[in-house]
Amino acid sequence: MTEPVESPYRVITDPLRERVETTPDRVFCYAGSESLTYRQLWSEVRRVAGGLQALGVRRGTRVALLMDNSPRFLITWFALSLIGAVEVPVNTAFHSASLRYVLEQAECTAIVCDDRYADRIAALGPLDATLICDAADGAAATWKELAGDPDDSFDCTTEPAAIMFTSGTTGRSKGVVLSHRYFLLMAAANIRNMRLGEDDVYYTCLPYFHGMAQLSGTMAPLVAGARLVIVPKFSASRFWDDCRRYGVTGFGSIAAMTSMLFNRPPDPRDRDHRVRFAFAVAVPASIERRFEERFGVRLINGYGITEAGQVTYQPYDARKPGSAGLPVGLYELEIHDEHDRPLGPGEKGEIVVRPRQNSAVMSEYYGMPEATLHAFRNLWLHTGDLGYRDADGYLYFVDRAKDAIRRRGENISSLEVEAAVLRHPGVAEVAAYPVPSDLGEDEVMIAVVRADASLTAPELARHCAAELPRFAVPTYIRFVEELPRTPTAKVEKYRLREEGVTADTHHV
Repeated sequence: MTEPVESPYRVITDPLRERVETTPDRVFCYAGSESLTYRQLWSEVRRVAGGLQALGVRRGTRVALLMDNSPRFLITWFALSLIGAVEVPVNTAFHSASLRYVLEQAECTAIVCDDRYADRIAALGPLDATLICDAADGAAATWKELAGDPDDSFDCTTEPAAIMFTSGTTGRSKGVVLSHRYFLLMAAANIRNMRLGEDDVYYTCLPYFHGMAQLSGTMAPLVAGARLVIVPKFSASRFWDDCRRYGVTGFGSIAAMTSMLFNRPPDPRDRDHRVRFAFAVAVPASIERRFEERFGVRLINGYGITEAGQVTYQPYDARKPGSAGLPVGLYELEIHDEHDRPLGPGEKGEIVVRPRQNSAVMSEYYGMPEATLHAFRNLWLHTGDLGYRDADGYLYFVDRAKDAIRRRGENISSLEVEAAVLRHPGVAEVAAYPVPSDLGEDEVMIAVVRADASLTAPELARHCAAELPRFAVPTYIRFVEELPRTPTAKVEKYRLREEGVTADTHHV
């Protein structure tokens, strides 16, 4: 069994508090030309925490964060953690119905947003929530003017720290409730498996509304005493220049990122950097070794989900190319058939997980007791993902949850795409499904039965852009006379996936 994982801290801000006492003037965070020492970060966290408490934010208050990657996001997240409030990070692509759903499902009573997103909040109409931004209209307070001396006595490690919404797989997005201890355990596991230390500089370009940016991308560097670089978003053209500028030694990556970097033209400076590793999940097996050889970067693959954090890692010194590695000491992992019976080496089935320590997995889906019970049935957390293990216990990921589409690091619910498409009066039926992308993940494709024969692909694409987050808008539209169905009238999406992008498909 892998060595157990433990943390000496109780709440998310404990390691920051400790660093302030030991190395207050060491720089922790860089963002553009800005930098923050531990002392400066702690001062800002306390200021914002006190200001939030003055506005009525208390222990257990759920606060939505609709913000881009920046020190401001980091400060607000830690301020909420300091006083025992619960952060609800919101995908910045959400608007209209998808934004309202998250705010209402999590029962948020306060919203902190960047000015550029204030109009999306205003467009929702009256909300029973306090708005905090720097816009002149509609805000109860401005972020910059928040001030106060906070009550920072909160120290309950098993209480919720965050509600992170999945992007949805077979139904509506679910709010995953995660404790302070969960964040700290993930940080400890990430440090061990990335071999992260005080001399490292970690580059975080994945969005803060995702767990990977908060867990491996921020908490691990904080606990390890490493430095952190925050950028608003990933840019393949700017990436290596950023790494050289800040002396980056490690970064977090999804499949699309590694593919985009690898697909850029070779450059004489491809190895002119200090980067030694990348925590790169779901790296396409076809480029894994070639990426390492070209850039001189060790890729550390793994398997994880929001509900259970990073379950497996490719061992640093005992790798098997193409595998997602071995379970960390926090978990038991098995492969089960449809009757929850364990399967042997090489047999494909559902990946299921069981914690060895408390709080190593989510506590619940917020406000969804039936979904929670279903996920935890028979004493295992069911991931819905398919895989198999070899004779040495290494995990091999096979496929995503049923009907899910993964695009640019986002899990997209086919049902939510279909619901949006069906809101167009010219659509009678629709099926959404993945087709392969050149970047190693999926593109969104829809097969549509028209109610109005005059409906065109460009018109439907414009409708989708108005209804869906950008990452969920279909790339391909195909008009069909009927959808393939089983004898019980269920759509046979596997047949559509097998047909793929056909000659009569519109690329929009």
